[in-house]
Amino acid sequence: MIARFLFVLGLFCSFSVTALANEEEFQKKIQEDMDEYKDRVKSACDADVAFKWEGGKLGKNPRETNITTYCTSGIATLVDVCNESKAFKKEAKNLKKVTCKLGKGTLGYTMSKSTVTFSVDNSFEDKNASDQMADLRKKILAAH
Repeated sequence: MIARFLFVLGLFCSFSVTALANEEEFQKKIQEDMDEYKDRVKSACDADVAFKWEGGKLGKNPRETNITTYCTSGIATLVDVCNESKAFKKEAKNLKKVTCKLGKGTLGYTMSKSTVTFSVDNSFEDKNASDQMADLRKKILAAH
C-alpha cells in the first residue's frame, strides 16, 4: 500500500515539475517574441520600454496559438501609430512598459502615462490578426 502511494506521489511530482518547466519555457518564448520589438519601439516612439506578459499562465506554447501573434500585432500597431501620428508619439515617449494579457474579443489596449497594455483573446476568431491590427490602429488614433 505504501509502495503504491509513493509510486503515485512520484508520478504526480514528476508531472508537476514537467508542467512547471514547460510553463517557464512558454513564458521565455513569449518574452523573446516581445523583446524583438524593443529597437522598433525605441526608433518609432522614442521610448525605451520593457516588455512583459501579464496574462498569467500560458498553458501552451504561445507560438502554437494566436497569443504571440496577437500580442506582437499590438506592439507592431504601436510602432505604426508612432510613425504616423506626431501627437501620439509625443505621448508614447513617456512609455516605460508594454504588457500583454488575456482579454475577451478583438485586440484591445489601455494606456496610462507610462504603460500600454494589449489584451489578447486566443479564441477570438471573428477577425484575423491583420484586421484586428487595423481596428486597433483606428481606436488608438481616435483616442489620441
